[in-house]
Amino acid sequence: MGRSGGRFDRSLRPLFSWAGTALAALLVWLEARPTLVGPVWMILALLLIEAGMALGEPHLRGPGYVAALAATVAVLALSAPSHERLANIATRTPALLLVAAAYLYLFLLQRRARADRLHDFDRSLRPLFSWAGTALAALLVWLEARPTLVGPVWMILALLLVEAGIALGESDLRLPGYVVLVASHASLAMSNLTATGLVGGLSVRAMTVTPAIAATYYLWWRLRSLPQEGSKRAGDGRDEVFGRFLSYLGAAMIGLFVRFEFGLEGAALRWSLAMVVLLLAGHVLRDADLRFQGYLVAAAVIVRAVGFDFRSANRILGLDGPLLITIVGVAGYLAAGFLIRMRRTAAGARNDRRSLEIESTLEPYGPDLMWLLAVALTALYLYRTWSGVPLIVAWAVEGLCAAGAGFALKARSLRLSGLALLAVCVAMTLVRAFTTFDMPGRIVTFLVLGVALLVISFAYTRYRESIRKVL
Repeated sequence: MGRSGGRFDRSLRPLFSWAGTALAALLVWLEARPTLVGPVWMILALLLIEAGMALGEPHLRGPGYVAALAATVAVLALSAPSHERLANIATRTPALLLVAAAYLYLFLLQRRARADRLHDFDRSLRPLFSWAGTALAALLVWLEARPTLVGPVWMILALLLVEAGIALGESDLRLPGYVVLVASHASLAMSNLTATGLVGGLSVRAMTVTPAIAATYYLWWRLRSLPQEGSKRAGDGRDEVFGRFLSYLGAAMIGLFVRFEFGLEGAALRWSLAMVVLLLAGHVLRDADLRFQGYLVAAAVIVRAVGFDFRSANRILGLDGPLLITIVGVAGYLAAGFLIRMRRTAAGARNDRRSLEIESTLEPYGPDLMWLLAVALTALYLYRTWSGVPLIVAWAVEGLCAAGAGFALKARSLRLSGLALLAVCVAMTLVRAFTTFDMPGRIVTFLVLGVALLVISFAYTRYRESIRKVL
């Protein structure tokens, strides 16, 4: 009888804890303001879970977890929608803040708890604590902050979570931080890029978006610096993937910021500079993602220049807009080609910190692509500017310069593009000779072309071996 009675007593212990918790929660429901029910229930949950951890009693922790869930539902249903104020402060602010902080505290509490006092169920709840705390903190910011401050404050929250996750080696802190960071950029794109007004002489856009861009690249560098192998490994595959994603996210945000801050006029000029900076940074930092972004910008430069800026660009720094865009674009393409060729020459000495298959496929053709784009951009500018005989002469001069540079620099793409331009000029000259010129004009044209071709043939015959060595 004594043994069966003892077992019966022990079987009642869980009921006691559940009954006591339910009655305490009911008292709070009946007596507290609706907006304060959630926070008080969370305090009750903390007391139960703390006691359960200290005493090794799962029958206290279980009701505590249920009380925490009920507190979350209450704070979302009763506190968050409320506009009630207490001491000139919105009641939902301390309510949401307390519950969010409590969840993050519970996450850290399990970190320092003795392993033998935790069950698998306790450990399975741990990631939920960090996600719940992060979500409630982000919700509080969204409810209380101005629209133009939501993105920056979310960025600060993301920085804190990621830094704490790195310092503690906790991916369950870093992952919510990554989600908040992406949400921060979405908020900045929707609310801040189009915001008007000035703060301290600067636009709201500049005051809020530029710090977020700096924070993004800081985290990119931070994740890039994490040890990925060995006993000191602090990151995992998800951190590496997100770190690479940040370089594209930061570049996209810079592009959007520049577009809204400075407009689209002369965009190809700025993109030309960005292309060189990206390729140079990718070479110095051994980062294929930055170099691939440089290739993307290179393609965008010629599309933007030919499709828009050649028609609509005004004078820039006192110079003709399309001319300056062409000069800077061609200089950028030439510099990019040399950078890629220099990297290929030195590629055997240094391995990439981050590699990318598509960039590795493009790299052997990189110099030729850049130099062909330089020739094409110049030819299209000349086509837009001149017509008739002046265009033929201009293309011929460009072809001679490109071919000569190709021989001097041992660049096959420049040689072939220059010779192709010269062939086009010859064809255009013949067409004009038959359709436009009179008989004396045709005779002079054929004489000049014949002499030019004879000179080229003689030069090739005389210096054939030297030319072959160069080729």
